Amino acid sequence: MRANQDSIELENIELDVIVGILDFERITPQPVIVDLKLYVDLDACGDSGDLDQSINYAAVLDQVKAVAEEGRWRLIETMALVLCRLFLSDPASGESRATLERVDVRIRKPRILGGVAVPGLSMTRNGEWCALERRQLLAGVGAERLAQPDKYGAWRIHIGSGASWELPKKCAAHVLAGDFGGLSVGARIPRGGRVLMNRGPVEGALLVIGRLEV
Repeated sequence: MRANQDSIELENIELDVIVGILDFERITPQPVIVDLKLYVDLDACGDSGDLDQSINYAAVLDQVKAVAEEGRWRLIETMALVLCRLFLSDPASGESRATLERVDVRIRKPRILGGVAVPGLSMTRNGEWCALERRQLLAGVGAERLAQPDKYGAWRIHIGSGASWELPKKCAAHVLAGDFGGLSVGARIPRGGRVLMNRGPVEGALLVIGRLEV
């Protein structure tokens, strides 16, 4: 680990989402508060002025929202694991960001105990911990599992230039990199299923959440 501890931070990300194991939590959105600290060497970005050598916090916010809103997670522990693996994973060749050294995630549920106390968790992981195995789904398409506590989970799907993949009907997606027929980076693809072709010159990537048989 370097002596310098540079980081990009996003604090107090408040979202209303379905999360929890109680019956009412499965049907009624509640607020969660997410804090992130993303450790990355900022020398290269500071010297060059090239944001691709750092982390775009607006893109990070969009990805946090996709994980929290589409996940409908039963446990915030699962949500935190997904976020750690998502941000620590090696970027796709078309994904304009630096590789992170470490991630700190904090998630709180401020209303679940009626204001008497605020429960939450903190999770810290580094790059060595995040060793994702890529499984080939078909020619030019691979999948990395971020978390799958049951049949429902989250994956990074890598799609090579010119390759196509059919998004399952019970899955939503968020574009991390690539050109998918006019869908720009950051676009959210709702559930319902559709064929996605990467028309870009380099590998594209999707964050996929839902029921996926891999």
